[in-house]
Amino acid sequence: MIISCPQAQRQAGEKGCEYSSELALLLVHGVLHLAGYDHLEEDEAREMQSLERYALDRVFPAQAVRP
Repeated sequence: MIISCPQAQRQAGEKGCEYSSELALLLVHGVLHLAGYDHLEEDEAREMQSLERYALDRVFPAQAVRP
């Protein structure tokens, strides 16, 4: 998986969050895509966001940003 660091920095600035928090979110989000999850439909988006929160809370508990 590849994460664009400049894009992550821009997104962090737009969201007003820490760069490390945005990187954590992008990492989890990307892994979920690789595992077959998507967010094209509203119900898919809710499920994916729920899994993102779950993973971030357990893997990166110090990260403040949640989708």
